[in-house]
Amino acid sequence: MTTPVAVTVLASDLAGVRENLRAGVLLALLAVNNGATVEVSLTYRKQTKSAPRIAGQDYVELPGIGMDVFFGTLTGSFRTKAGALRFRVNSGARSMGGENGWLTVIPEGLTGFAVTRILTPAPVATPAPTGAA
Repeated sequence: MTTPVAVTVLASDLAGVRENLRAGVLLALLAVNNGATVEVSLTYRKQTKSAPRIAGQDYVELPGIGMDVFFGTLTGSFRTKAGALRFRVNSGARSMGGENGWLTVIPEGLTGFAVTRILTPAPVATPAPTGAA
């Protein structure tokens, strides 16, 4: 699994995302790249040919939560070898055995996106200057 790291995110990276979702996605990715913890809720249409996860086997099915609904912490973004933007969500909607599941998001698959909370990092204390004024 690729470790998400801060990457430069351009508006053009989100060209395949519905216009009304782009600003929120861009805000969330930039905040994470600047050290904030960003919690999100999203709906996502699977974009790969890999087999879908199976409720009860791969994750605990939550009542009233559809297969396309995810919520959790946006952990970062990365680029594929071909240069395409991807980002990862540590999702509570896909937990199993006390461990949250991961969702790698291909931006074009987003059908809904909301930032639910942004926690900025605590400021670093700067020691007071010493010596005569």
